[in-house]
Amino acid sequence: MKRKSFTILAIFALCAPLAPAQQPLPVHGESEQVPLHLEQPDDPQAIDIRANERVSPRGIYAYNGHVSYQVNVNANGNNILFDAANEPSITVNFLNPLEMAIGWRQFDTTLNNFRQAGNAHTTDGGLTWTNPGVIDPGIFRSDPVLASDTQGRFYYNSLTANAENEFHCDVYRSDDSGATWDAGVFAWGGDKQWMTVDLTSGIGQDNLYAYWTRQYGCPECEGNFTRSYDRGVTWLSAADTPSNPFWGTLTVASDGTLYIAGRGFVVLGSDTVQDPNATLTWNLNTIVDLGGDLTFSGGPNPGGLLGQVWIASDHSGGPSDGNLYLAASINPSGSTDPLDVHFSRSTDNGATWSMPIRVNDDDPDNGAYQWFGTMSVAPNGRIDMVWLDTRNNPGGVDSQLYYSFSTDEGETWAASVPLTPLFDPHVGWPNQNKMGDYFDMISDNDGANLAFATTLNGEQDVYFMYIRNRLAVLLAGDLPELAQPGEPVDISVRIREGIESLVVDSPTLHYRYDDGEFRSLPLLHVEGELYSGQLPSPYCDATVEFYVTAEGTESGLVSLPGSAPTKTLGFEIGSIDNSAYFDFETADGWTVQSDLNLTDGEWMRGIPVDCNRGDPPADFDGSGQCFLTDNAALPNCNSDVDGGTTWLISPVIDATQGDTVISYAVWYTNNVGANPNQDVMLVEITNDMGLNWYEADRLGPVSAAGWSVRSFAVADIALPTDNIRVRFAASDVDPAAVVEAGIDRFSVDIHMCEDAFGDGDFDLDGDVDLFVAAKFQACFGGVAAYDCNIGNFAVPETIDIDDFTAFSTVITGP
Repeated sequence: MKRKSFTILAIFALCAPLAPAQQPLPVHGESEQVPLHLEQPDDPQAIDIRANERVSPRGIYAYNGHVSYQVNVNANGNNILFDAANEPSITVNFLNPLEMAIGWRQFDTTLNNFRQAGNAHTTDGGLTWTNPGVIDPGIFRSDPVLASDTQGRFYYNSLTANAENEFHCDVYRSDDSGATWDAGVFAWGGDKQWMTVDLTSGIGQDNLYAYWTRQYGCPECEGNFTRSYDRGVTWLSAADTPSNPFWGTLTVASDGTLYIAGRGFVVLGSDTVQDPNATLTWNLNTIVDLGGDLTFSGGPNPGGLLGQVWIASDHSGGPSDGNLYLAASINPSGSTDPLDVHFSRSTDNGATWSMPIRVNDDDPDNGAYQWFGTMSVAPNGRIDMVWLDTRNNPGGVDSQLYYSFSTDEGETWAASVPLTPLFDPHVGWPNQNKMGDYFDMISDNDGANLAFATTLNGEQDVYFMYIRNRLAVLLAGDLPELAQPGEPVDISVRIREGIESLVVDSPTLHYRYDDGEFRSLPLLHVEGELYSGQLPSPYCDATVEFYVTAEGTESGLVSLPGSAPTKTLGFEIGSIDNSAYFDFETADGWTVQSDLNLTDGEWMRGIPVDCNRGDPPADFDGSGQCFLTDNAALPNCNSDVDGGTTWLISPVIDATQGDTVISYAVWYTNNVGANPNQDVMLVEITNDMGLNWYEADRLGPVSAAGWSVRSFAVADIALPTDNIRVRFAASDVDPAAVVEAGIDRFSVDIHMCEDAFGDGDFDLDGDVDLFVAAKFQACFGGVAAYDCNIGNFAVPETIDIDDFTAFSTVITGP
């Protein structure tokens, strides 16, 4: 196909006025137009101020042990005044990691928003950068995405547009690590494209893959995905993808499977794309619950995204190899916090995903934005995350770059660490109310190479930072879900030194069981990174709170959790009796009621029929059956709730035997149809056989497909009685909505606890006598460490006069 060259101008503008606050994005349908985002011609090219440059020294900023180096400099390495640069993308020569290239949107003046394909390269690991000038001078270009292959070739994917609002992408190749670029080739494409390279050793090695927003694609495009099997020389015609993901990224797993993620947290997977002789098929098409939604406009970045969707895969070769990770800055559901960075993991090739994890460790009620969340995975499996954070500018938009990482597959995250000073993202705009839409990062085993935009020098420029991993305190294994009263609790942590050293004897375990001052115990070195300590025996009424600290030679005091002691770790005391469990292979006393207005979708028990319209494709626990709102057979698939409400009601539950917790797996979607995200599903309980019902849980109105496990304590909702029932109410208020629901793995757990007290037999010889009196005296009035609890006869945690009285009565014999 003949390559097109658009020599005039276009501008990324909005098709609706800017909103004063961030806009959550509704879940999309197949034919929906992308909201609030449209490419259209605008400003012409301005006079290149580089012809008569006014300069200042390039920006170099050191903060908290890390250094930011300006990238968009002139031929002499100086900052050019009154220009702008944003949306950086980075690539590394894996044969020589000191060689890197960064591309960005280059605005020659902030007086208009005509932009070109800025680029620079380094041969010294990012300390200095050489800017050879833009690719295709005078040509409107945007959305740069860079990548490299196993042979050290660099690729630069660049979007362009003409006055008729037609889009396409060209991909340029460099065989000298970004020093020079070829003339580029036509690569189909469209707005917000992303690109990746297969770096595995399989049949797909060095394949290039790209996708974009379908609604704003090239005129010839019949889909939104393309690939190159000849290292970028030619690109196959655009192919379609199901579910239309966009505003996201791609990754290639260690087995060569390609995964695409995008808005709505759609994740697609193809295990045939790597083979040029195979038919392209998408064997994975799922939606991940990331605990909220993407956001466009408002707050720190009123004219753009607050972050895109990142997907990455683990290539470590160990037990975590093949894991998939999904992350984004999202507006969390049910929270007043505007943006958090959330993370989810799949260990089964995307079939199921973990519950979302909040990565940033600030107070969730402080109203801070964690925006431009960006993720990458190191070859050793470490997961790196950066974002811009307003936590230190309450009520404002001034931001700092923050960093955290995980070495346990995303289960726990190191304390959030600021890497730059505060800066105002609202300065230096190039006639455009945003600082771009994304950053980019590539990790290695020792740290991460980051390309980001900032206004540290009062202008909008692109910077590079190598993020060095410093001291971190991480849990070694899981905390106990329950601890037994009267028994000490072992706590183990891993302390990773990173680029610094651990101060000897600094690891400390801090704890308290009631309000008051924290007490401290030293952690003992076991081996390697492993340290352990022992919490004194807890008692039933204890409120267990603890945290761990260690000191680094550069970082100073580091804690786990990162915001300790404001935030602490803990666990429950006692035991759990599972008094009831339902997998719904039989009805087991469950009943269904519906109001008179209901025309379809009544609860029924069965094996799910996957109609791919919001209903569950399978039950939650793998037993086969669950309760569903209708279960229409193919090809009709009209299984949603229509016209009214249907209730699924449990048998009677006795909640008087202890603290009763009810948990269940639930599926709820209402995001398909002409008017999505309007309905809610209520979970209610009664303690008087149905005379009164109390709301215990609510799902919606915004929903995403997927099973989730939820729970509540009966005593938090209503007075516990022996006549408790639970009901699930699925309703269709708007007739155009498609409401689908499912319930599985319903359980009733009773939490019980009985304090265990000591008998005074410190030497464990069967006698309480004068030989143990000295040990009791040493413990009297002190903190009840685990060996002192043998002398505890009354309520812990200290041994006091009540214990002395009891001890005196038994000291003459067993």
